[in-house]
Formats: sequence, structure tokens, C-alpha cells
Amino acid sequence: MIVLALDTTGDQCTVGLRAHGRLAAQDSRPAKRGHAEILMPQVASAFGDAGLRPQDVDVFGATVGPGSFTGIRVGLAALAGLALGVGRPMVGFTRFAAYAATVPVDTATQALWVCLDNRRSGLFVQRFERAFDGWQPAEAAQVRAPAEMHTVLARSRTLVAGDGAALLDLPDTGPAVVCPVQPGPNDLAILVETRAAEAQPICPAPVYLGEAAVTAAV
Repeated sequence: MIVLALDTTGDQCTVGLRAHGRLAAQDSRPAKRGHAEILMPQVASAFGDAGLRPQDVDVFGATVGPGSFTGIRVGLAALAGLALGVGRPMVGFTRFAAYAATVPVDTATQALWVCLDNRRSGLFVQRFERAFDGWQPAEAAQVRAPAEMHTVLARSRTLVAGDGAALLDLPDTGPAVVCPVQPGPNDLAILVETRAAEAQPICPAPVYLGEAAVTAAV
């Protein structure tokens, strides 16, 4: 299987291309803005490095949010253009799922909170619970204030991941343990592989998670 993964929802513009179980090409660049100018040259470079073409890809995937409104739209537009252009299916996944997929399962910890900075003095958060093969969502994603999440996490034995963890000011000796992970090109492409059976011939819907996600500029 050959898959291509895109992420333009946060502070990175990322492309991951996997072919037959290995990373064939990757590119990840800082991009608080300007995703539209950066992404397609990255995609072209990845195909060139791997010696592949869009029509060689079996499944295309992208992060659907939450995050920058413009970034989300750029990524999904590119996803649809690439996949529809060669008649291949598409799959989407949230930034929460991307972070959760990079956190190793800790048999001593039952829960994981993924906290994302919404750039409006708040957090997008979602709680996951430990499952046999990874972390599974335990409740719907929501918007919370950092002070509220600090109170929740300061008394809970849990793991914490995401770019919003820095806003929580959690004590080093507290029950909540911050995992300093960042989903990379290979992580995203593996996520597309694992969700290939869910792929559809239509573009996945964006996830904005409230007004702050729509108006924030990342």
C-alpha cells in the first residue's frame, strides 16, 4: 500500500509518503502562515524523492482540525484535488487522534488528555482512554480554559500531550505527566494506513470546534 498524509492545521506544514510499509519521503516545515504557498511544492518534492506519482497512491489522508481555519481549508483542498484527480479515496483524522497515535500506551495509566492551543487564550481538549491497541476517544472534544484544565489535571493520574500542554503550568512532581511528542510525517502516514478501510471517495469534513477555531489565525 502507498499512502500520502498531509497536515496544515497547526504550526507545521507536513507531508508524509509511505510505500509498502516504509517511509518513502517526508517534509515538515514551520508554517504559522502561508500553508497554501508551501504545501504543494512539498508534495511535489516528496513524490520526486520517492520516485512516485499521485496515481501510484492508494489512499490519501489529511488532518481535518481543529486548528487554523485557513490551514484546515488549504489541507483539505489539496487532499481533494490530489485524490479526485487520480480517482483515489480519502480519509481524515483529527489533530487529537494524530497526537494520541504518537503517545506510547502506558500500562500504568488509564487516560490521556490531548490539549491544543486554540490561539485565543483557550484550549481544545479531548480525553482518551487506554485500549488494547492504543488510545481511544473517551468523550467528545471541547473548548476549556487553561486554568480549568490545570485543576482537572493537577489531581488526575494521566498523560498529557499536545501543543497546549505548555499553557497548563503543571508541576513536575504532579500526577499528570506531559509527553513532549509531535506527530511527524511518518506518524501521520501510518495513521492513514491504519484508517485506510475507512477511506471514502469524498473529502472528509473539517473540524473547527467552535468559533475560536474559525477566527484564529495560526
